[in-house]
Parts: sequence; structure tokens; C-alpha cells
Amino acid sequence: MLDWFKYTLLQIKRNLNLWILITLIFIAVYLYKFFNIKLELIALIFSPLFTLSILPMIEESKAKWQTKYDTFKFLYANRDNLINYTVVQHLNLIDIVFINDKKVRKCWKELRQLLNSQSTLSQQNAKCAELMATMASVLGLDKDMTFSDIAGAYYPTGLANIDAIADKKANLEVQFYEKACSYFENQQNINTKQVE
Repeated sequence: MLDWFKYTLLQIKRNLNLWILITLIFIAVYLYKFFNIKLELIALIFSPLFTLSILPMIEESKAKWQTKYDTFKFLYANRDNLINYTVVQHLNLIDIVFINDKKVRKCWKELRQLLNSQSTLSQQNAKCAELMATMASVLGLDKDMTFSDIAGAYYPTGLANIDAIADKKANLEVQFYEKACSYFENQQNINTKQVE
């Protein structure tokens, strides 16, 4: 919760509502100083305005932080299995989710280049760990996590075998579908020739 609060404070300065809030504060100080209006009355008048100007900033900031955290959490849980459709989807969302975080996007670009080249698995895993560390730093989680925590992952051999079987099953389903489509196309061609 504290990490979200720190992130929110960093994001508030980027929002237009902050200028409204600052203006309201100056008006309140002006009314107090020059017209000797009691602080309680000023607080009573301006507290709804303060709330209306701050609440959207907090909600938007919290939603952005939660989206970044969810992306990080999913990629962290699957950091040792980058060849997965859902992992690839989350990796491709980094440019949108972390749009204002240049360090994260730079690490993702470097990892993407490694994944698209003939790099070794150890190079890819090292770059993935660097990406996770950068994401953790942006989210304010780097004080609780070390690079060795991020670099180490548990992925049992049995699960790798299950994934291999699932991949084979998916390939067989695709082959079956392709053969079924070609069979039905052939049947349709035969039926149209017989009609003629």
C-alpha cells in the first residue's frame, strides 16, 4: 500500500487537476490573510472542491499503478517460461502499460531484440531478469527484492513435460482442423462439379 502511495505522489505532479488544487489553496490563503475569514469556514467551503480535484487524480493513479503491478506480477510469475502465448501478450503490452517509463521500455526493447535473434536461453533469461528488476524499481518494489530473487525461478521438469504435451496436442488440433477444412473444400468442389 505504501508503494502505491509513493507512486501516486509521483504521478500527481503530472496532472492538470493539481493546478486547480494549487489555485484553491492560494484562494484559501488569500481569504484567510486579507479578509480574516476563519480557517474552519474556509475548510467548510473548499473541502468539497479539494475532494473533487484530488479524487480523480488518486483514482487514475491507482488504476495505472495496479495495471503496471498486475503486468509485473504476471511476468514475474512466468519469468522462466517466455515461450507462452499469454506471456507474449503481456510482454507486448509493456510499451502501453509502461508508456512513461523509459528505462522499462528500453529493457523491453533489448529483450525483444534478444528474443527475435539467435541468442541463447541464458542471455534471454538474464535480460528478462534485468527487465523485472527495472519494473520492480519503477513500482517501488526494489527495496524489498534483490536481483538474485528476481533471477531465480522455480520451474519443475514435470511441468515442462506437461507443456510439451500440450504443445503437441495443440499442433495436432491445428493439423486436424487444416485437414478437415481441405476435406470439406474438396467435397464442396466435387458437389459443384456434379451439379454442373
